[in-house]
This record gives sequence, C-alpha cells and structure tokens, in this order.
Amino acid sequence: MPDRIILNHNNEIYNYLDDLRLYLSKPQMNHLAGLTSGIIGCADKRTISNIVKTIANEKDRSCATKFLNNSPWDEAVVNYMRKQHIKKQVKKVLSSSQEPMFAILDDTINKKDRDSKHIEGMGYNYSHTTGKQEWSHNVMGFHCIAGELSIPYDHELYLKKEYCKENNTEFKSKVDVAKMMLVDFELAKEHLTYFLIDSWFTSPKLIMEAFKLGYHTIGALKSNRIFYPKGIRCKLSDFIQYIEETDLDLVTVNGKNYYFYKYEGKLNKLENAVILTIWEETFDKSVQPIYLLSTDVSLNPKTIIEYYSKRWDIEVSFRYLKDRLGFDHYQMRSLKAIRRYWLIQYLGYNYVEFYRCRYAAIFKFQNIGQTIDHIKNFNFKNIIDYVYDCANKKIDIATVYKTLKLVA
Repeated sequence: MPDRIILNHNNEIYNYLDDLRLYLSKPQMNHLAGLTSGIIGCADKRTISNIVKTIANEKDRSCATKFLNNSPWDEAVVNYMRKQHIKKQVKKVLSSSQEPMFAILDDTINKKDRDSKHIEGMGYNYSHTTGKQEWSHNVMGFHCIAGELSIPYDHELYLKKEYCKENNTEFKSKVDVAKMMLVDFELAKEHLTYFLIDSWFTSPKLIMEAFKLGYHTIGALKSNRIFYPKGIRCKLSDFIQYIEETDLDLVTVNGKNYYFYKYEGKLNKLENAVILTIWEETFDKSVQPIYLLSTDVSLNPKTIIEYYSKRWDIEVSFRYLKDRLGFDHYQMRSLKAIRRYWLIQYLGYNYVEFYRCRYAAIFKFQNIGQTIDHIKNFNFKNIIDYVYDCANKKIDIATVYKTLKLVA
C-alpha cells in the first residue's frame, strides 16, 4: 500500500491542531500538520527524509529540518496547549464516570549507536530489556487513563548530572521530574486518582509528594524494602521463609490466579500502607514473588492487583511510540530539534488515541495499532479519490506522479 498522504485543510489532523489553539502562523501549522500526518502514515523508518516523502504537498527535507531546528515557534507553548486539551478531554470523560483515574509514571531509553556522540543529551542509561548500560537518551513518560481514554500526557528527557554540569544546565533528579509531572497534571484533587509506578520509582519521598497532591499510590516494591510484621523490623525477602500456604488467600484477576499474603501497617518511612506478597498461579517459595504497595488501605487485594495491572498501558504506549511512530528513529543532533520531534510524535499519538475513542463503536478498534492501520487505509482511499478526480479533469499522468512524489 502506498504511504503517500494528501493533506487539505478539511483533514482531521488540521481540525485537531486547530482545536489546540497553538498560535502558529499558517506556514508553521502546515509544517506541523504535515509532520504529524507523516509520522502516523509513514511505512518506513521515521527519518525526516522518509516523513517528508510521505507528505505529497510537503516541499523538501530542508524545509522540515529548518522547522525543527530554527523556525521561531515556541515548543513549550505548543506542548502546554497540547496538555491543556488532554485535560479538557479527560474532564469530559470523568464527568460521566464513577471510575477512578490512573496516572502512570515510567521511563524508557532510546538506544543509539556508540558513534552518535554528536547527538546532544546522550549518556549511558540502564536498559531493563538488555540488563546493562546502553548509550541512549532516557525519557520519562507520564500516562493517563480515564475511562476508555488511555493517553500519553507528558514526557521529559532525563539528563545526567555530569552532562548538566558540563553544559551549564540545571540538573533535575528523576524524583524532581516526577514531582513536576504530578504537579502539572493537577487533576488528582478533583477526581480520585491512583498513581501507578514500578519498583524503580516507589520511594517514600515520591509517595509522600504524590499524597500531598491528592494521589494514592499503588507501586511495586523491591525485595529489600523494610516493613514491620508484628512490630518486628524485617526485609520483605527475609519474611518469605515464614509464609506458609495456609497463610495465603487466592483471587482471580483478568483470568489469572494470584496467591497473596496481606500486610497492613508500618513501612519504612510510611506510617501505614498495605503490602501484598504475590505469587502468580502457584505458591512456590523458590520463585521470587511480586510485592505491591497501596497507600489506600481501603482497597481489597483483588482491586489493588487489578488497578496495578493498568500500569502496563504506559509500557504499551512506549512500544507503539517506537514501533509505529518512530520515537527512537531520529537522527537530529540538537536537543531543541529532538524535543520538537518528540513533541510532534506525542501530538500524533494523542490524535490517534482521540480518533480511536471517537470511532471505536463504529470501527471496533481494539488498540492503537488497528487505529493507525485504519487511518492509513483512509489515506490510501484519498489517493485513489485524487487520481480518479485527476482523470476526470484530464490532468496528465506526469503531474499526478509529481504530486504524489512517484517516479514516472
């Protein structure tokens, strides 16, 4: 299927960007719409060259590169308006929902070859996938779930302290970045919200910061965390030896059985919380259990496990960003251009997710991937309509080839 896209000002991408009220000039809006559409519609690696080739009415690579590197538009303002639009849509969903909202934090790395030293902001970051330090960008993401809406809300590049010192840039720890994202989202005081994090982020400091802002936390714990069963100071990993099968309860969540031991009480630096020690399917002391913490002690174990499973949405969103939208395909050198490129990717993902929710009942979309495929099919239909219209108007085939950037 051809990956060419013919844009016009009745296109839904334009309508979406117009709704954001971005205060960009008409040429800037055209570039933004073109790059957003190209990122969604491109069938190849999302380099600037390939994205530009995808858009029939985009001039050339140099124009797109200039737009990312030098064009006088404020990406911070565009990002702010993007997030305001998301919050507006989230509030609409929550106004008719009795379900809680979920705010999810995680990070991902965009691995690059070691010879990419010229790209700003690179460093060695730990990869959960390979289990080792990789030359990469480390991006923190903040994801929101409200009803059927599951959408990437925010992202921020984490820069190592050494890099910040060398480049005279303010250093922010991952906890600092996470706190900024929690404050910026600001909806937790209006609606019951659970903050979902893995064991790398489940620190007392971040939990307390989240609590001050109105969030309950459900997070995984590392096995070396200290708690106080019957008032005795103990590591989670050491306590397993005292657990017998008769001490466990069983719940079924999403078709899976979970055996769990429940503790409620003091956790190191937290006065009261629920901790679940969980084995999936079978109880086996030789298998490392999962430890989950909930600061909302009113939740039953089944609900804690069910809610925590929603954290997987951010992992899925990172995968779609990379595999279907090219989040790690960039080849630009400057952080300014890279941040602008990521922003356009988030605009694209947000557009696709809103599209999915709007038309899910009609087209039975199951996920973002199906929605992207549908949008590509619709683009293909537009190309056929364009060629048919050209034929009716007796426009020569050479002009059609040129417009669609095809070899005659």
